[in-house]
Amino acid sequence: MPPSHAAVHGREAIRQYFTRVFESRRLTFTFVDSHVEVFGDVAIERLHYTAVATASDGAITEDIGKGIHVCIRRADGRWQIAQDIWNSDGR
Repeated sequence: MPPSHAAVHGREAIRQYFTRVFESRRLTFTFVDSHVEVFGDVAIERLHYTAVATASDGAITEDIGKGIHVCIRRADGRWQIAQDIWNSDGR
């Protein structure tokens, strides 16, 4: 669930969304705070980030925000993000 955008559902739609995002800018994320709680095969992470976006024309935008990851443990033991939402603090 990206900020200022309709929810993106399904592997192919997610791939297309991020392909468009990364074609137009270079992003650097720093996760400055993270707290994870595990409930059996579900984990919830609450995080805070800083991000720097460098557009193809060289313009730089900085952002500070927060998000939630909901992860599930697959049958093979690997963890996978099942839900992801993030948004800017608008600073």
